[in-house]
Amino acid sequence: MNAKSTRFRFDLRDLVLIALLSAVGGVLSTYVGYLGNLINRLFGVPFGAGQLIAGVHILWPLLARAIIRKFGSGTMTGLIKGLVEFLSGGTHGIVIVLISVIEGLFIDVGMSMSSRRSLSVMMLSGAVASATNVFVLQAIYFANIPLALLIGMAGLALISGAFFGGYLAWDLHGMLY
Repeated sequence: MNAKSTRFRFDLRDLVLIALLSAVGGVLSTYVGYLGNLINRLFGVPFGAGQLIAGVHILWPLLARAIIRKFGSGTMTGLIKGLVEFLSGGTHGIVIVLISVIEGLFIDVGMSMSSRRSLSVMMLSGAVASATNVFVLQAIYFANIPLALLIGMAGLALISGAFFGGYLAWDLHGMLY
């Protein structure tokens, strides 16, 4: 086998790591979703304030992509994480699978920008991936919310994704190595 063909194939170690991170991420994301609803109630809004912790959802696919370093590992982790979250009673139902796949795809694309695992690349990938959930949910559920609210929610998700996703994944990746 040449180097190019093994770059896109997952070995058993990769698949086990994807499964483990997906399981942990899916179960924890179920509780994060309920915590987000609690934050919305504390702020007195029906939705949006929970985006403060949206980055926790993308920590797991981002960490998998950083460790495995193969395109598709973020997407696969997102898919399985979404299925686990759905099956463990997540707040968004089956839609969470679509959201998680799209977030994983953005992580794969973002992490492909550089061969180095720099903090800035991981934070940018985390920020963009986290903000995508706002637009997917907007397209599916909230068709008529004001643009200012949509931008505010996306801004919160960007910040959360950069810190809770990108920075924490970078830090965990560093601690593991």
